[in-house]
Amino acid sequence: MHLSPNDLTPDSSCRSQSGWTRFRFGLQVWLGRTIVILVTVGLLLRLSIRDAVPYLSTIYYATPLPLLSAGLIVALYLMRGSSFLRTRLLFQGVSFLCAFAFWFYHYEIPAASGNRGTVQLPHGGKLKVAFWNVARGVRGWDPVFAALRSFDADVIGIVECDPLDEQMLSRLRREFSDCEVAEFSHSMVLLSRYPITFQENRNDCGADFGVACIQFAGQELQFVVADITGRPLHFRKGPIESLGDIATEFRERPTVIMGDFNTPIESVFLEPLRDNYLNTIEQGGRGFDCTWPVPCPVLTIDQMWVNQSWKVQSSQLGWTWVSDHRPIVSEISLNPTRQLVAAKMRPAQNL
Repeated sequence: MHLSPNDLTPDSSCRSQSGWTRFRFGLQVWLGRTIVILVTVGLLLRLSIRDAVPYLSTIYYATPLPLLSAGLIVALYLMRGSSFLRTRLLFQGVSFLCAFAFWFYHYEIPAASGNRGTVQLPHGGKLKVAFWNVARGVRGWDPVFAALRSFDADVIGIVECDPLDEQMLSRLRREFSDCEVAEFSHSMVLLSRYPITFQENRNDCGADFGVACIQFAGQELQFVVADITGRPLHFRKGPIESLGDIATEFRERPTVIMGDFNTPIESVFLEPLRDNYLNTIEQGGRGFDCTWPVPCPVLTIDQMWVNQSWKVQSSQLGWTWVSDHRPIVSEISLNPTRQLVAAKMRPAQNL
């Protein structure tokens, strides 16, 4: 049998296919290693400085634990033909730990009944408070208002109620005829079934705050609605410190702070707030506390905090496709122990 030289030379299509296979394999390995580097950086930030340093904080916000866990699984798939068994086992182990840590830190179980309390003041002293970022009504305002009415809350804080023009304000007053409406800058609104005696706008360092006083059960209650910038490169230290200053200013009064902080609850800048305030979902919620982005929330950026003048009876996050944020609905009651202490601290009046 006679073989020509062409018979001994690999076909050009085979060479092309082999070259493409090598290129594709090399690209997969490169992508896998890049993902591993990003996951490593995210883990190191999470275990050390968190969001305390500008620009690195952006990486911290962009690498929540579920994303780190999923990233390692993707890297494991991309590098399946080049990694050793020990490396694959390491990736699987770290991925599992990330998923477990997410469940451990973000799955809430109501605090012990001793912390929440059920004793009421003689006048009741109980409020149902809701907060929701309505995402500018991108899926229509009719379902937004239907969801707001379903909360059946005494006080509702709303952000991104945009455009907040006369037409929107008229509809708010019409849909919630039993409520007073406080309009704030940056398309924020507070609805209250009780008289609003004072309201003002504050803004600082890329954060907007609506401050209001509500007359309830014979005393003034302080409510703060916050909308902090979500720009990825904006350092959150300044806005959160401004929020902390407001919280300190009102810490001796019954105060509720709620808003879209655009800052995860585990941020280092929120730690000082815990000195005098409690997160309602951590105290009275059950289930995962993440609020954004729907339908797969992985960050707890929408938050509600109360000071020691309140006890959290219950708290829950709603599910809705109307917004990419989950609403918060909490039942809170005035703390009778705190009220008694405050009464004893008032100076005696001359009779």
